[in-house]
Amino acid sequence: EDFHVYIQYDGVVEDDIEHFFMELNDSRFHVYSRDENYGLAYSLNELLTIILTKNYDYIIRMDADDICISDRFEKQIAYMKRCKNVDICGGYIEEMDENEKCIGIIKYPLTHEEMKLFFAKRNPLAHMSVVFRKSYFHKAGLYPIDTDKDEDTIFWLNGFLSGCKFANIDQVLVRVRVNSNFYLRRSGLSKSLSDLRNRCLVIKKLNLSYVNYIFVFARFIVLSVPIPRITRFAYKFLR
Repeated sequence: EDFHVYIQYDGVVEDDIEHFFMELNDSRFHVYSRDENYGLAYSLNELLTIILTKNYDYIIRMDADDICISDRFEKQIAYMKRCKNVDICGGYIEEMDENEKCIGIIKYPLTHEEMKLFFAKRNPLAHMSVVFRKSYFHKAGLYPIDTDKDEDTIFWLNGFLSGCKFANIDQVLVRVRVNSNFYLRRSGLSKSLSDLRNRCLVIKKLNLSYVNYIFVFARFIVLSVPIPRITRFAYKFLR
């Protein structure tokens, strides 16, 4: 019961969404709105400028259309209390189709060093599954707003470079909706070029093996084709 939910409407939303939160009449929910669409990173930073002035011990992320496992908060907070040197902790995710049927479990490395090595090829945690201490933002700053739909990568890179301690829990924490739009948002030349630049930056800044460049360029070629079937293949076998 001891939590608050902060929600930012990134532009105009459907009437039934607004009515839901108005009728909810729950003081734990704080909803902010504006008519313009500025993107995810901008919206997250707007909320963080409010949240970081409060006395919260932990800040937990999720996306609007995903489903938290019922004991997610309990598991992550228990972990953070045990591991006081960890600044950010994520976990596994379950991908589901439009009918909320499980289509796969995505696992991530668990320790800081494993995550750092994994970062050369893919992001080492699922953004929608993470819990932060305030210390993460004090060290790494807020989300970068000058990236092309890839704010996660630079945000995690800033965390590693700033001495933040990373971890994952070996349990599913969030159920994530996956459909053709999900894959289309993650493919195409512009998005793939942005991913390529950022991944090369990660390899360089963290002094990771140059062998990783081969994987990164191969993945760029595959994901630059905006075909959901090809992107689905890449996400299944190149992650």
